[in-house]
Amino acid sequence: MSTGDGGREAEYRRLFLECAVRIYTETKTPTLDSQVALYAAHHLVDALRVYDDMQAMWGRRAKRRRFDSPSARFAALRHLKAAGLTFAECLQFFGERREENPYARAARDVYAKNSDGLIEVDDKTVVAPSEAGAFVLMWGFVAEEDVPAPSQGTQEATHG
Repeated sequence: MSTGDGGREAEYRRLFLECAVRIYTETKTPTLDSQVALYAAHHLVDALRVYDDMQAMWGRRAKRRRFDSPSARFAALRHLKAAGLTFAECLQFFGERREENPYARAARDVYAKNSDGLIEVDDKTVVAPSEAGAFVLMWGFVAEEDVPAPSQGTQEATHG
C-alpha cells in the first residue's frame, strides 16, 4: 500500500471489491447473497485498516493481507466481533453441511432425533475429525431450573 492517505484508501477499496467477489464466488452457501458478501468484505477490509493503523502506531512494518500468526488473526476477529460478527455467521463460513457430512448426519440421527429437542445439530456445523471418528458441534438445551443458584463469591452465569 502506498504511504499517502489517498493511496491507502484506494488500496482498501480495491481490497474490498476483491474480498467481496471472492467471498461471493468461493463460498458454497446457496443463501449467501451479494449483500452478505459486501457486508463480510467491508468488515474484513475494516479489520485490515485497523491492523494497519495498529502496526503504524507500534512502528512496525505491516504484514497486509497476511494473518499468519494467531495473535494477528485473533485481533482481527476481536475487531469483527465488535463490529457485529456473530458466531452464527462464523458457522455459516466454517461449518460443513450436515447432509453432506456422515458424522454430522450421525450426530443428528443418534443424539438429536430422540432428544425431544434438548439436543440440536445445525444445518451447518463444525466437524473435527479424530482417529476413532469425529467430534461434532451440537447444541444442548439447559432449562433455567437446572442451573444452580450462584454461591457467594462467584459470578452469576450470563446469557450471551
